[in-house]
Amino acid sequence: MAAEFAQILIRAKDDTKSAFDSAQRNMRGLESSAAKLSGLLSTIGIGAGLSVVGLAAFAKSGKSMGPTASTT
Repeated sequence: MAAEFAQILIRAKDDTKSAFDSAQRNMRGLESSAAKLSGLLSTIGIGAGLSVVGLAAFAKSGKSMGPTASTT
């Protein structure tokens, strides 16, 4: 009995490297944008906190000056 066999040659080209590189670049850009936004929100939060404290102090000082203020 003769041995029969089949030989199959498969060739493929890997095009995924460029896709993964692009995805990695996009993720780095997203990370950078998120860090900038986080810094901005932190700055706004500190500014808003200081504004509330300043407004409260102003209101308190206005109450203490109310009866002593003179009108002409």
